[in-house]
Amino acid sequence: MTQLLPITTTELAQCLRKAASTRVPVTVHCRSVGGANVHRTRILAADPQRNQLVIEYPTPAVPGQPHAEIVAGQCLGLSFHHASRKCVFDTETIGRCRFTLRSGQDLPALTLQWPESAHQFQRRLYIRTPVPRHVVVPVDLWRPDPLPEDSPPSIPCRGLMLDLSAGGLSVAVPANRGVGRWRSGDSVTCAFRLQPDHPAQQLAGRVTHCERLDDGHTRLGLQFVGLESGPDGPLIVDHIRQLTCRLRRMEPRGRL
Repeated sequence: MTQLLPITTTELAQCLRKAASTRVPVTVHCRSVGGANVHRTRILAADPQRNQLVIEYPTPAVPGQPHAEIVAGQCLGLSFHHASRKCVFDTETIGRCRFTLRSGQDLPALTLQWPESAHQFQRRLYIRTPVPRHVVVPVDLWRPDPLPEDSPPSIPCRGLMLDLSAGGLSVAVPANRGVGRWRSGDSVTCAFRLQPDHPAQQLAGRVTHCERLDDGHTRLGLQFVGLESGPDGPLIVDHIRQLTCRLRRMEPRGRL
């Protein structure tokens, strides 16, 4: 099921700065009276203080398609993937410019208005529930791979849950335990309390994304593996849903 959700102003700035720093591929829909052509580009700079974006001048996504003649005031639709989401927004062209990379390469570029709003598509079986900032839910992570007999035992990495659904979770771990240790596609076992008076439940998972947060921590996105097919799967899923309901009730009232 695909869901279209709004992106907050703060999250949008984080997404665009991340896209600019990593040069993620961006799809551009160049709209005109005759319809819209799809082109490719990448974000070169994101400056929310100046309310501007800079993108490399778009090139055709389809071989043989003519290059777009983009003029000031033209409306463009942009989309790119950020972690497990697809971010989409509309913006207006300010004009052409040049952009110099750190390598010294000079590129043709476009300056765009900072988008007034943006949305995200999420293809999930379940909606993630954020953990309120005043609530602490510890999560232990370790690799399930068997180790040689003479190897020391695997030491769990403890982090704090950021969001949860019956399909997976996100967890913030210290920087020295994050980047370099975990990679997308890695198998992982995670353990956390589903019920206050019960021991932590161990669940098998897979790392879907890993990104550095502004506070120095690393955000890991995990997808549960084989949960519903296990003998206790339905019961565990029900306990996860109960926990997400408790988290929603803990959210301070009046928060937007």
